[in-house]
Order: sequence, then structure tokens, then C-alpha cells
Amino acid sequence: MRYLSARTAWETLISAVVAFAVSLIVFGPILGLLNSGWAGSDMLSTYVNAEAWSGFSYAPTTHFGFPLGMNLNYFPGIDITENVFAQIVTNITGQPFVGVNLLVIISFPLVAALMYLVIRMTGLRGPLAIALAVTASLIPFHWGRALGHTYLATLYSAAIGLALVLLIGSGQFERLRNLGTKRQKIIFNSVISLMVITIAWTGVYFVAFTLLLGLAALIWRFAHRARLKELVVDAVPFIGVGVMAVIGFIPALLTLRADPPLLSLGERLPYESVTFAGNVAVALLPLPQSSLPLMGAYNNKIVEAISAAPWGEGTAITNHGTWITTLALAVMLVGIVMRTRRSPLTTNPNRAKATGAPVTLAFITYLTVVVLLFFIPWGLNYLFAGTVSAQIRGWNRLTPILLWLFLLGAAVVLQRTRIARRMVYALPITVVVLALTAIDSVLPFRAAYAGSAAEVGGITQAARDYATAVNTAIPDTCGILQLPYMGYPEFGPVRGIHDYDHFWTSLLNPNKSWSYGAVKNTDASVWASQLPEIPNPEQVEQLREGGFCAIHFDTRGFISEQLPPLEQYLTEHFGAPIATGYEAQWQLYAIANPILTTGDGIQTGVPVSLPTFFNQPMITADPITVAPRGTHLDFSWWWTINPIATFTITPTTTKVPVTTVTGAIRSPECGTRPVTVKLQSAGQEQVATLIAKDKKNTEFTLTLPTPSTTPVTLVVEAPGEGCSVAGFGGQQFAQVIDLAAS
Repeated sequence: MRYLSARTAWETLISAVVAFAVSLIVFGPILGLLNSGWAGSDMLSTYVNAEAWSGFSYAPTTHFGFPLGMNLNYFPGIDITENVFAQIVTNITGQPFVGVNLLVIISFPLVAALMYLVIRMTGLRGPLAIALAVTASLIPFHWGRALGHTYLATLYSAAIGLALVLLIGSGQFERLRNLGTKRQKIIFNSVISLMVITIAWTGVYFVAFTLLLGLAALIWRFAHRARLKELVVDAVPFIGVGVMAVIGFIPALLTLRADPPLLSLGERLPYESVTFAGNVAVALLPLPQSSLPLMGAYNNKIVEAISAAPWGEGTAITNHGTWITTLALAVMLVGIVMRTRRSPLTTNPNRAKATGAPVTLAFITYLTVVVLLFFIPWGLNYLFAGTVSAQIRGWNRLTPILLWLFLLGAAVVLQRTRIARRMVYALPITVVVLALTAIDSVLPFRAAYAGSAAEVGGITQAARDYATAVNTAIPDTCGILQLPYMGYPEFGPVRGIHDYDHFWTSLLNPNKSWSYGAVKNTDASVWASQLPEIPNPEQVEQLREGGFCAIHFDTRGFISEQLPPLEQYLTEHFGAPIATGYEAQWQLYAIANPILTTGDGIQTGVPVSLPTFFNQPMITADPITVAPRGTHLDFSWWWTINPIATFTITPTTTKVPVTTVTGAIRSPECGTRPVTVKLQSAGQEQVATLIAKDKKNTEFTLTLPTPSTTPVTLVVEAPGEGCSVAGFGGQQFAQVIDLAAS
């Protein structure tokens, strides 16, 4: 017995080749930029993920997040196969972009090949099966997500997961595992094992979707009178997916247990499953970017209609279907109606075997309904988020599976018709399908990819030139503080600096260590998050002792009115920039020679013993009683907006307990007032009453008799009426300046 005939093998290969050829409409113009970034923001973060990968987990590194380092294992993720591929290519080429870019390119023919094998399970083969497989690979979701959530866009694990669901739900898994010789059984089980591992280690979303559809497939088997023994065997691959996914999570689980973050890294609410749900209308409508004649009106009407509603991820342009998926749904619906009219209400369990199609239209329809129930807002997705986990919130990411089910439904309907069996019909239809796919599903993304790659290619080259200038100015290995401060990850843009943009300078300069990249709400990031706009002289000295030699200043993070005083301050304290880049928007200021010598006398980027400055306690203001933190030049402040305001001061490590809290107090513009500050910790309390004056600091120091390794509370009491200040948006009671704990 052969599991894969020669014809099937050839048609699988043809599907991959055709998909690759059609994808060159987009990739052809940018192949010369393979060794360059293709997009910033989330894709830039993906390049860094691949750079930090180390076989089965992320390697903590001080190249990013200097000096305490970046540890991506804080984020439970199982993008193992993608990172391994990118890492292998990076190790071979020595370049940080080639691996991820090549993965994006390869994913299109790979998904086409896999989807041909999935479509083959319906009984359809030949030109139409190839055309549908190519269409399945070239959907807008694949193109659109590749320049953002890159690994989510690769889709090969989704195709393999769908194949596993169809194998088991149709009963073919149970049949095939018992056929053939011992050698063939070993091969079959090995293929299933490879499928399980690939699904489990290629992204958490498609793991979740596979398990949910797998449960639906088992219910289908139970409804069709499968024996208990068969159901247990059928469940084994899905159990394997779950177990292997848990194994993939082990590095993250160990990291979170060994050194838990100080605050939650990403709280999710069940309601987010509603806001990030899919949009059925968008999925049903073809991409409104058609370049066909007379389609301009359609494009405008659809875009205007969807734009009238608030933007949501589910209505993104890349969540649209195509003309082929819409036609496939129509064929599927016609097939359902016709078969219902012609067939008796009771189904014949041997009917699928008789027609040669192991996957029936009824099963595809059932899976489509299940997907829709999880896809729509306030559907099963909300119940899942409320009872199982709210971390899976992006249910619009079921879009490719939904569109593929439309194609599979059409394949089941067509596989028994003359349209599929006679070349005189099949070939012209195949040409039309491929032409429509190329024109309406691929061509619209050509300009977007070319524009993004050209723009980001310019940034990539600017970063390479800047790296040369930086290393020429400072040949030694040392740390560089990146300003303005941006948390990692998901901090959002800071004026002209997009999220993750600080990675451009660090990713392309491995000879230096860079401050950006320490995971927010962990001990590695606290010290940088609590710096003022520009570190003061005392802080600069601490930076030097920690191995820093320069400040990287990105002027895009400030409005033009802010820049002159900032640049003047930097120049007065550190001299003129010793290196510039990206049209002088990147400036490097030397902060004198860092202290880099370790205990054995070897020069390195990290001192043998870091100052406790880098393990300073985390200061968290109560958002109800304290306004957001402000900073200008080398000092920072909070305004209290309630007569009694509180700050929580949390040690980042037991090795550096909270002993002393220092700061200064000022009054609002409406006049001098008494202010009482209290430092409280487990039965201890230190109190000081100060006279706060307008625009003049009254300093305070509070020291606990017994240092605390647990959080302590600073209470600021400013009795009386608050002061209303134009443009502030509330009442001011006291200004707390340069608050610090040690």
C-alpha cells in the first residue's frame, strides 16, 4: 500500500511551484533586499526573537537590555520551528534578516503543498485541486500578517492542524494506521508524530485552534457511532499536541517561577475575545483592492462601509476573503442544497468510501459551523475566554481556517462532477482561478511590500552606517543607554519612534550592548524606567560604573520645541555628539570612559559587580491619588491629586532591600502648605512633616530601622483644598520630586 501516489506527489510539487511563481509578483522586486528588514514594529521584534533564539528556548543576553539583560522566556510562546529555521539560516549567513525573510517566502509554496494534500482528502485531484491549493496559500491573511505578526502568517502549522482534524474526523486515521506492512505503519506513525510536533511548536494560536477543532472532530466521530476504543486512539494525536505544547512552554514556566515579574506582563480580559473576534462580513467579501475593470466602485463601496465602523483587528483589510473563496462558498452552499434534495435524511456510513472521498460535505459543513461559533463576537470564544483562558483573544485569526473550509467544501462538491474530471472544463477553470488569484489576491500587495521594504531598507542601511560610526568613535565593547526610554514589549510609539524602533541600532551593532530590550515589569527594566528624561550627573556616574560609555539619543521621540533644551543639556554635560546617523536623527554622546574591568583583569562589557543602582526598588504610584509621572531634563516628578496619596515601593531583589527613601516636596502655585510623608512597612513607620513651597524643593530622607525585602508604602498627606491649574485636568496637592529608594 502506498500512502502517497506518484501523481499526488507530482501535483503537490506543482502546487508549491505554481504558488512560488505567483508569489514572485510580490517578492520578485524585493529579493535584492533579502538581507534587509522588510518592515518595522512587530516584524522588527520578530527579527530580534530569531536573533535571541538558542535551540529550544531564548538565550538571556546582555546585548539587549544591558546590563541585566533581555530574557524573552518571560513570554510563554512556542514559535519553536520558525525560530529554529531562522536561527539556522542566520548561523549560516551571519545576517539577522535573511532567516525570517526567507521563512516568509518559503511559507507560500509550503502552505500550497500542504493544502493540496488536505484538498486531496476530499477526493479532488488534478488542475482544480492545484488551483484551490494555490489560492489557499495566497489569501490576504497570509500576505498581510507577514509584515507584522510574521510567525502567525506562516500558516503551515494551521494547514497541518486542519489535515489532522480531517484525518481523524473522517475516520481515515483509524483506517490508515491499521493498513500496510510493519514498515509502512512505522512511516505512518512517524508522519503523524511529525505533524503533532510541528503543530505544537509553531505558535500557540494554531495549537488552540487545532485542539478545539480536534474536540469537534471527536464529537463527530462519537455521533457517527465510533467505538470507545477508536475514540481513545483518535484522541491520542490531540493529546500529543497538548503535551508537546506544554513541553514547549517549559522554558517560560521555569523562568516565571524562578524569577517572577514584579507586575503582570500581559493581563487579558474575557471581553477582549469580543473586541478581537472575527467579522463574518469581512471574511465573506473579496478583498476590496481589485484592479479588474469596473471593480473600482466595489472597492470604494466596501472600504467606505467598513470604515464607517470603529476600527478593529477583525475588520483589517487582510481579513478579507478573495473572489475564489467567495465563489467556493457559493459552490459549497449549492452543493449542500442539491445533496439535501437528492439524498435521504439518513446517511449511509459507507457512502464516503463508495465515492472515494473520505472527507464528506457534511463534515466540512459541521466544522464550518464550529469555526463560525468561535469566530463571531459573543460566541463560544467568549465562553472559552471566561472559563478556560483569556490569553487566547485574537479569534479573528481563525480567518484562514474558515476560508480554507470554504475551499474544501467546494472541493467535495466538485470532485464528483465533470468539471473536475474532464480536462476540457478543468483546465480553463484552473487558468481563470489562478489568474483571479494573481490579480486580486497577490497583485494588491506588490506595492505595499515594495514600499515597506524600500523604506525599511533605508533604515537598515542607516543603522549599518551608524554602527560603523559608533564603533569607530568608541572601539571598545561597552554599554549604550538608549533615549528616550521605551519599555519592551508593547510600549507603543513615542511620537516619531515606532514600537521596537530602538532595536534598529542594537540589532545591527553586536559590538556594543544596548539598554533597550529588558522586559518591562521585571527587575532588569526598573532602573531604566525610573530615569528622568536625561540622567543626572549622579546617575551618569552609576551608569559608568555599570559599564556604560555613551548615550544614544533619538530625536524623533521629541517634538521640535523640546529638542533645543535637551540637545543643549546633552552638549553642555557630554560635549558634541561623537557619532550621528539616520539623517542626524540618531546622536551618540560619550559619557567618559566606563569602568569595564572584571575581577580577573579581562575587559568585558559587564563589570564583575554591578552597582545597586541597577537593582533599585520599583516605585509604583497609585493611579487614583497620583497623576502620571512627568519628567524634564534631569529631574522627574509626580503631582498628588488627592489629600492622601500613596506610592508602593517594591524591592526588585531580596539582595537589595528597601532601606531609605529620598525625594523632595513642592507645593502647587496657590501657596505654601504643610506636607507629611510617611514610610510604612510591617509595623515600622517613619514620619516627616515638611513645609512645601512653590518652585522650591524641600528635601526629605526616610530610613527604616529594619530594611524591608517586601513592598513598603510611602504616604504623602497634603491637607486642605487642592490647587486648580489650567491645563492640568485636576487639582494639585503636592509635587513629589526625584523620588528614589535604596
